[in-house]
Amino acid sequence: MDDGIREGAAGPGVWRTAPLWDVAGSLKIGGLLHDGRARDVAEAVEWHDGEARAARARFRDLSAQDKAALVAFISGL
Repeated sequence: MDDGIREGAAGPGVWRTAPLWDVAGSLKIGGLLHDGRARDVAEAVEWHDGEARAARARFRDLSAQDKAALVAFISGL
């Protein structure tokens, strides 16, 4: 997510991925990612690039059914 924001020694394209604990709770209080810009799990995946590019591509390649199951699992549904 090279968004041009530098934080300390971390450049704009460097972010630590937080554990997926309480993703459902995060969605209730206003979104996902470090700044809350993603409205749901699928959108959060789409914002990723860099080291996560391959994971984003695999997500895109999932069938609609598998994608929905993964999103439901991560969302705690």
